[in-house]
Amino acid sequence: MDDDVGNRIIQAGLGRLASLKAERDRLDLEMKALLPEIQSACGHPEKEVVEGEYHPCTLGGCEPPFRVCRRCGYSEPGWNCGYFRLHPDSPNIPHMARDEAGKFIRGGLMSQEEKGRLFSARWAKEAAARSAEEQPTVAPEEKQPV
Repeated sequence: MDDDVGNRIIQAGLGRLASLKAERDRLDLEMKALLPEIQSACGHPEKEVVEGEYHPCTLGGCEPPFRVCRRCGYSEPGWNCGYFRLHPDSPNIPHMARDEAGKFIRGGLMSQEEKGRLFSARWAKEAAARSAEEQPTVAPEEKQPV
């Protein structure tokens, strides 16, 4: 094969690779933007939530259990603040091996920092609601006869 022909093939191939990479990057951004919208719209039905099992401590550390919605891929770890959206009070969530449950995760596990912000916001709303309920109602002043 002629060097000139080989160079043209290489240049054409590299150009196509660059084009495909740009398209992949654009699609990745579109998918990242769409995922939160999907997960926010999902009601995370209890029958669609599974729990990946706790991994015991080793030299590398422990891994907490996590819950994931099989329908939309939303997931959150179970330690520290506990579960926030994925049925925190339900003992009926089926358990499965971490690697099996992990196959349903889309977008990664919610970080403890993100979960802390959600809990803080929820706690503040609940505290404000309790405070409003506890405020004594003041009766209008009765006019005294003069």
